[in-house]
Amino acid sequence: MPERRLRRFVLVGLLAVLAVGCVFLLRSVLPWSVTSRIERVLVHGSLLDKRLGYLPAGEGVTIRAGDLTLAGDLYEPSGSSRPHPAILLLHGSTRWGRRLSLYPLLAEELADKGYLVLAVNLRGFGDSQTPADVDSVEAWDSTEDISAALTLLESLDRVDDERLFVVGHSLGGTWAITASEKEPRIKRLAVIGPGKRLKDFSPRSQEEFRERFSKVRGLEEQLPLDIFLKIHEATFLAAVLDYFKGDHHQPILLIDGELESEPSKRYLDEHYGQMTQPKRFVRLEGTAHYLNVAGLEELHWLPGLGSLVVYDRRTLNDALSAIDTFLSE
Repeated sequence: MPERRLRRFVLVGLLAVLAVGCVFLLRSVLPWSVTSRIERVLVHGSLLDKRLGYLPAGEGVTIRAGDLTLAGDLYEPSGSSRPHPAILLLHGSTRWGRRLSLYPLLAEELADKGYLVLAVNLRGFGDSQTPADVDSVEAWDSTEDISAALTLLESLDRVDDERLFVVGHSLGGTWAITASEKEPRIKRLAVIGPGKRLKDFSPRSQEEFRERFSKVRGLEEQLPLDIFLKIHEATFLAAVLDYFKGDHHQPILLIDGELESEPSKRYLDEHYGQMTQPKRFVRLEGTAHYLNVAGLEELHWLPGLGSLVVYDRRTLNDALSAIDTFLSE
């Protein structure tokens, strides 16, 4: 496979100021969702740390998980032909799935550090297939997706199957936690910004999350509330906390941002405190839920092309350093 490199352009001084001005100019032609994401990145931290990058797509692969076909992207490390450690990268709850700019950015950077990275769309997201029986709790069990993706990684000669890791963000983090109890092939897992239990939210917020569940998966109708709640309650940290209180769980790294909501931070603090070793917790200064990364997904991911992304170099370095140090131990 030809070598790919993330092409970066440094925005410093006048260029950073011009970028801020461009955001306000583009408000008149771009969706609010795009400009608001970019504004959040520019507001936090130093302008000297802001970067603009172009993200090429990875090598497309398909994965069979039971009756469903899932879509994924492989990101290859360069250099040595020896077997590499591998990372299964799991996305959050977004209609862009693995193609939300945060994930190819993480994948490219982790590949640069020597990992072979597989980013996969979980069932119902993007170009992965949707279960036939959408009103079934079992149909949305993405642990089967994770197992199938690990099997694909194991089948690659260039992968060291004794160093299979999972990195999950948001919803992907909760699925990584859930799968770890069932999947001894996962040697370590790093979880970024896992979600709270829905029962800790107000009824109005629960309804908003139910609407989001259907919207990001492109479902024509909303799930019944009782089915939706059962799906979510089965995947959150509290559901498998007993496993992480025991003596034989995988090493786990929990990461969140200083700018997450106070209830979310308390939730993670409380559950981390109940876990046994081996564990680690990192709270990134000045960091929001998407690690201060904003993409222009609405304008990109055209056939054969990648995506533009604006991000904070310091924040990304801090997250990557925490993950790489933990996985390398």
